[in-house]
Amino acid sequence: MKQSSSPQGSKVSITEEYRDKKMASLRDKLVLEWKNIYRGMCAVDGEAQSGIVTLKDFERIVHLNRVFVNKDEIKHLKTYFGANGGQQIKYADLSLALGLNSNTITMISN
Repeated sequence: MKQSSSPQGSKVSITEEYRDKKMASLRDKLVLEWKNIYRGMCAVDGEAQSGIVTLKDFERIVHLNRVFVNKDEIKHLKTYFGANGGQQIKYADLSLALGLNSNTITMISN
């Protein structure tokens, strides 16, 4: 793994920089509609409330909320938030990782 130096002199891997940029890009896309997306996933998740939905349901719900995620971003999500061999997405973990969870409890009750 290649290393690059940051202005402060500490070493940060290129892989980490790439991941952070991808996460920031995904967050920017999802943040405006996250309340509706999260509600949709909770509805699909049903009473189990496992925090996991199928990849197909995730893509459908995101698309229904007019957020368009490309194949590379889906691959990235599967890498970090995938379950069951990448066929499911841990939307609860995604919410926490992207900092979109601040109002999760109140979103469900509203």
